Amino acid sequence: MPLFARAALTVVKNHATALRGTAVRNVALAVITGTLITGPAVTPAQAAPPSDYRVKGVDTSHYNHPGNKVIDWQRVRRAGYAFMYAKATEGTTHQDRWLAADLKNAKAASLFRGAYHFYGTTAGKDQAENFVATVRRAGYTGKAPGELPPAIDLELKAGGACPRNFSTAELRTFLRAVDAEMKVKPVIYTTEQFVKACMKGDGSLFADHMLWQPRYRSSASEPTTVPGAGSRWKIWQHSETGTVPGIESNNRTDLNVFRGTVAELERLAHT
Repeated sequence: MPLFARAALTVVKNHATALRGTAVRNVALAVITGTLITGPAVTPAQAAPPSDYRVKGVDTSHYNHPGNKVIDWQRVRRAGYAFMYAKATEGTTHQDRWLAADLKNAKAASLFRGAYHFYGTTAGKDQAENFVATVRRAGYTGKAPGELPPAIDLELKAGGACPRNFSTAELRTFLRAVDAEMKVKPVIYTTEQFVKACMKGDGSLFADHMLWQPRYRSSASEPTTVPGAGSRWKIWQHSETGTVPGIESNNRTDLNVFRGTVAELERLAHT
């Protein structure tokens, strides 16, 4: 190995603790082959697989209660999961019947917890009223110790279509209404594809919001950047087919990781 390569490789080894898995191997290979300066960089979207993130969580709804089976949140906690989000509402008329019980039992198991709204096809103001009223009845404020901020789920329909009647203006109305009523900015669950298809590629509305993004079966590829949002994901939903001890819906549980430390999650949850 040439002298310059040995010296550069020493520098790489000394800084290896600042790099993860594939990034270390890629940099070392670049040094050895002499392409450290001119070779392609490892982009944030290729930084690490989900297993490299140690703070784990789940999100649930009535679909995770087959046969009305109660989730054993104590077992979920013992399996290493630190946080959960429970579905609260969808559109203006749906309220998830398991919200209150799941939030209560997750709290008893010492999980950090939040509630989310699945954005529907009606006016943003009406959807916000449904969400706020429902979570209040469940005793959730988004600000109490152990509570994570509320979240809104923005998804494309099957085939890649936008939700019927969707507009950025109505979404802005929803976000402002929830923020005004709950005094906390909602987390945004969405994708680059949604913003490009439904918001003309402009995600600047999300610039002051924490991002929760899905990307499945992607190995070491993290969620892609939401255009205009100005920040990377904080929660990554990396599987929709997970199996978790204590949750009976085998192969139907959404799995998430938090990009940060437990201490950061604690601060987010007001503890």
